Amino acid sequence: MNSATHVRCILLFILYFIPNGLLLAQDSIRIACVGDSITYGYGLINRENSYPGMLDHKLTEDYRIVNFGVNSACGSSGFSDSYDRNGMIERIQDWDPDVILFMLGSNDSKEKYWVDRDYYISGCKGILESIKSKETRVVIMLPIPSWYNIYGIRNNVVQDKIQPALLQYSKENNYQIIDFTEKLKHKPYLYIDNVHPNRWGYDIISNTIVEFIEDWTQ
Repeated sequence: MNSATHVRCILLFILYFIPNGLLLAQDSIRIACVGDSITYGYGLINRENSYPGMLDHKLTEDYRIVNFGVNSACGSSGFSDSYDRNGMIERIQDWDPDVILFMLGSNDSKEKYWVDRDYYISGCKGILESIKSKETRVVIMLPIPSWYNIYGIRNNVVQDKIQPALLQYSKENNYQIIDFTEKLKHKPYLYIDNVHPNRWGYDIISNTIVEFIEDWTQ
């Protein structure tokens, strides 16, 4: 076997197997970014500066990114703004993602949506069970910090109730976690309106995700 053939065999092996059963033998890895307006890129002049848009530029051609963010969406079910009521579930099912980056919870902190931990987690579980397969890698991204805002998002509920609930739920289901809190807290200058990141805030979020993804093949 010559050196070129040997290198090609090694690359094919690396591209075919990575942890958690995610196969790279297909043309590209499909990453679904599931979330609310923070995923959507609300308030940006150019939505390519949202974290899904930045991932599309920062990751290699081995990845395909689709932004499934919905403005005002919450993870809890039974509300007009519940994520499972906007038709996005069917679109994600049709796309059949290999990876789900899941970040819902900021809007759930609003007084009109917050019931309790179990109700919130039940809604998130219903969404994920509807859009993932046995081979799908699920990554739970904790809702980011916020400050006083016009939307009614309560950072104390996010930190004290929603984040711990997601951590426990992820542990029970062997889902991976990304926590942006330390990189964003006490930095309102990285936000447009104390809730939605600006392009510099999204740059930090997307860089963190890229580092996380690159660790899969280490």
